[in-house]
Amino acid sequence: MNVQINIDTASCIRCGKCVKVCPAWIMTQAKPGDPIGLRNIDSCIVCGHCAAVCPTGSVRHSSFPPDKIHPIDRNGLPSPEQVLLLCKARRSNRALSDRPVPQEAIDRILEAAHRAPTASNRQEVSFTVITDPAILDKIIRFTLDTFAGIARKLENPFVKPLLKRLRPELYAYLPGFRRLIAEYGKGNDLILREAKTLILIHTPYANRFGAADANLAYQNGS
Repeated sequence: MNVQINIDTASCIRCGKCVKVCPAWIMTQAKPGDPIGLRNIDSCIVCGHCAAVCPTGSVRHSSFPPDKIHPIDRNGLPSPEQVLLLCKARRSNRALSDRPVPQEAIDRILEAAHRAPTASNRQEVSFTVITDPAILDKIIRFTLDTFAGIARKLENPFVKPLLKRLRPELYAYLPGFRRLIAEYGKGNDLILREAKTLILIHTPYANRFGAADANLAYQNGS
């Protein structure tokens, strides 16, 4: 990516904030109050922190023009106590509604998830939203078939004696697998729990930080 970065020396107050936040060490400052210098611009990961943190808009970044930097009214942010209360109140929800999820709610969840940080600022997290009942049921059956396959392997008379000794904790899952399969046969969905919308979060296979990036996106969306 051809990135261009310049410092407007006329408006720069030499506060050094851009130097402190740049993960690629592109901005330089010999000592507090000295002019801001630039080096190795081609190593920029295009995170935009330098342009966002500059109090006078003196950092000119080709990927982050002034109209793309959105100032935040920090008076509207929750207090540390409110954020901690939100963390304490978070629960995994298994009592799902049978009503369709409004599109505006889905869009808000996706925007929150998209705002999550990613390793090296690669931004390779993608989202697939599924609302088709037939596809949702196919996912449920695929999951149950996977559980059934695992159960068959655990019960295989040739491997069971060895696994019982080496990985006895695996057999704690067998009753749960059987119950999930049996309940589905009775018409009870214990996989998606009648959810009307499913959001899949995924990254390219070659992204070695993909699982972590997807988890961060999930936490934001949650």
